[in-house]
Amino acid sequence: MELKKFSDSMMDENLYVYYDPASKEGVLIDPGFSGDKALSFIQKEGIKITAILLTHSHADHVATLNQIKSFTNADIMAHKDEEALLKNKHLNFSTMLPDGPMEIKPERYFEDGDVLRAGTASLKVIHTPGHTPGGACFYDEEAGMLFTGDTLFYMSIGRSDFELGDGRALINSIKTKLMTLPERVKVYPGHGQASAISFEKQNNPFF
Repeated sequence: MELKKFSDSMMDENLYVYYDPASKEGVLIDPGFSGDKALSFIQKEGIKITAILLTHSHADHVATLNQIKSFTNADIMAHKDEEALLKNKHLNFSTMLPDGPMEIKPERYFEDGDVLRAGTASLKVIHTPGHTPGGACFYDEEAGMLFTGDTLFYMSIGRSDFELGDGRALINSIKTKLMTLPERVKVYPGHGQASAISFEKQNNPFF
């Protein structure tokens, strides 16, 4: 499996294309503002995106969702507990987007423990409420890779002061579900640089 990251300078959010270079199949995680760059890459490499996975539905992580969906026709997937934000333009902050507010309608809702296909890889859904009720991480156990959205960052954690956020739930999610993963696991967050579980255990000031 190969990983390609695209970042936007305005909000430094990360969009990931995780794909199998042999079969040219993969998934796109969090279609933020850098969708144009991601689509150019997908088209150039001939990658078939089979699913668009949302760690959560805040505007900076879904800004080009409609564009990506139109180009790839891939199923949009989100956690079932994210439904309130997906459907509410004020809760998901999509009123700030240049293309106007969004009501997101996933083709599939996943739950904690579900396993999603990404090319030849398997991504396990880890429900991590706190930043949003339906916040989720995607874990490739074999590769030791964890996509954490706005739950866990390099030496930081996600905000919990937005409506429907829950600080205690966020800390609990990270402590009980992420910090218990093998220390070798690499962390690919929704903003900023990559990290590792071992590094965050030793250096994250929140723990």
